[in-house]
This record gives sequence, C-alpha cells and structure tokens, in this order.
Amino acid sequence: MGVFLCVVIVVPLLVGLRIDETHHSTPVGFGLGLLIGIVAGFSGLYLRFRRYL
Repeated sequence: MGVFLCVVIVVPLLVGLRIDETHHSTPVGFGLGLLIGIVAGFSGLYLRFRRYL
C-alpha cells in the first residue's frame, strides 16, 4: 500500500515537472501533477478500504 501511494503521487508529479520544463510554465504542471496524484491516491485508498467503512 505504501508503494502504491508513493508511485501514484510521485509519477504524476514528475510528469507535471517535465511538462513545466518543456513549456516553461513552472507552477502549472507541478500543481496539476500534484493534484492528480493526490486525487488518485485518495481514490485508490477509498476503493481499497471502502468495505471496512
């Protein structure tokens, strides 16, 4: 579960940084990547643990 959360947050973040680097739009890609990673992480946790709620 820890590896899942790490990958799900870090990969979109790195993609966002890469987009910023190529398009010279520093905070936009970083913010979008971080937001997408956080939403994906929470949705993955919810789907994993919803039977216990």
